[in-house]
Amino acid sequence: MTMSSQCRIRQKLRRGTTIVESSIVLSVVLLIVMSFLELSLLVVRVNSLTEACQNVSRLVSVSGDLSSGANTLGPATIQCNAEANNSVANAARRALTMVDPSKVELEVVWSDGTNSPGDLVVVHLDYQNASIIPLVDHLTDKLFHYTCHIRIAH
Repeated sequence: MTMSSQCRIRQKLRRGTTIVESSIVLSVVLLIVMSFLELSLLVVRVNSLTEACQNVSRLVSVSGDLSSGANTLGPATIQCNAEANNSVANAARRALTMVDPSKVELEVVWSDGTNSPGDLVVVHLDYQNASIIPLVDHLTDKLFHYTCHIRIAH
């Protein structure tokens, strides 16, 4: 066997090794990229849910006894899904980018039992996050719970 034929055989054997090594490295790189994508989506969802909770709190704070009749909310507890057709769900839905409103549950509780200025209102928002990557779903498939406390302005 000549030297050049030995080099060709080694190159053919090395070619198979390169494919195996490349597939291992590529799968690890893809997992890292997808994990960063998952983290980015999680941050966007957390910000959207926080803003939705704040929007509902703002709406409730100006919907007390002294507001005009059509805008008054409470003091009965409101429980609804963000897809519902009411003012509370509409206020939340405006902020829900990258979040499925059907997975968001809202609850507004008038802690003092009345709807007078200065009374405390608590807004609860729950969202069940779903991962896009099956390998890390145990890390990000969590129930997110947001609570805002606010006093009625008028």
